Amino acid sequence: MKKITIETGSAMFHLYQPGLDGLEEEFASLEGRENDWYHDTENNDSANYQGEGDWEIDGKAYLEKYLVPNWVDAFKETIEDRIKRYKSSIKIKIVPTGVSSPREYNFETDNALFNIVLSLKDARKIKDEVFKYQDEFVQYLHEYHRSRDGFWSYMPYTLPDWAGRWEQEPESDGWDRAFVCLFEFWLFAFPGYESEGKPSLENMEGSIEEFRDTFDRYLEESKCNGGLEDCWRFVEAVAQ
Repeated sequence: MKKITIETGSAMFHLYQPGLDGLEEEFASLEGRENDWYHDTENNDSANYQGEGDWEIDGKAYLEKYLVPNWVDAFKETIEDRIKRYKSSIKIKIVPTGVSSPREYNFETDNALFNIVLSLKDARKIKDEVFKYQDEFVQYLHEYHRSRDGFWSYMPYTLPDWAGRWEQEPESDGWDRAFVCLFEFWLFAFPGYESEGKPSLENMEGSIEEFRDTFDRYLEESKCNGGLEDCWRFVEAVAQ
């Protein structure tokens, strides 16, 4: 059976992002790294720092060798768990492909890149399951993907927009984004197999929290479980 590949990344999902943003100052304050940073007391400017090139190299290594693999493993476990809950015959493969880090963090954060591989038949099965609850799916699109002040959405957030993209050629950018919406809803909004009721936004919130716990567990069990100092030693080791 022919397989299709959806090229996507963690930024398309409303999950715990495997990012570096917010950690720079903590890493830079570690013993032996203080000289990489300086505080311009005359201009009261703490945003400037030295060694930016080194930081970018180390940061990329940290993402690729540590955060992203754990994020992908947690995502795989979540998918496997849902398939077991639904007693589903759908077969899905997740293939990590790298990491994308923006130069500035004003529009986006670090993004784990991966492919979702499955048959077109299974993709349509997911669509059929979701559309048994079309009203709930429309509510999800509006709540999770609509544009709002300070945020311009590139995802479909109305049913006509979603349907127009789904009608495009499979594996096109528009079709991929339509599938990601289906997949996220199917993965997180449906109740577990021992639960009753319809898919809901409340289920989404609870399932996403479960994912965060799974991701945290992978981080704790990985090489970098001794706090920031061990993380920094790991970054330096893999960057060499």
